[in-house]
Amino acid sequence: QLNKAINYASGFDVKGPFKLNTDSVKIVGSAIDVNKIEFIATDKLVLKDVKTAINKTIKLNTANHNKVKIYPETVTISATITRFTEGTIEVPVTIINKPNAITINYFPKTVMVSYYVDLESYNTIKPTDFIVECNYLETKNNKTYLVPKITKIPKFVERINLKQKRIDFIKL
Repeated sequence: QLNKAINYASGFDVKGPFKLNTDSVKIVGSAIDVNKIEFIATDKLVLKDVKTAINKTIKLNTANHNKVKIYPETVTISATITRFTEGTIEVPVTIINKPNAITINYFPKTVMVSYYVDLESYNTIKPTDFIVECNYLETKNNKTYLVPKITKIPKFVERINLKQKRIDFIKL
């Protein structure tokens, strides 16, 4: 398990997951001692002002595991670092689970979604990459609003935020 404290330079962030050159280690010792171990963490990887790719070899933290031997003793950690930016996009709102017998009018029909994405992918973002839904079944106690939720986001988008926290509606 990667133990990290990484500070990125302004406008930079990690693209995708951190990669370790191995996903498992060999632990040699008594069954009692081995069975107590759920995972092996790395020593803390501390980096500041990162703006280029990460490729570091780091020791495994074996301090609490002195009754066993762990192989390998180090792992190589890599990650892609790239420029990121924030964008906003207008996305239509969809009402789900509304009974057919009920007609409603709701406002707004679209909401602004802000997102954090790498610069390479920024120009590829389209409103259809996101789905914002309001579940009619969540209206209780004669509420006159719905709560929008983002139910689909592109896999390369890091963080999202809805600018609109409620969708007002009236039954017709």
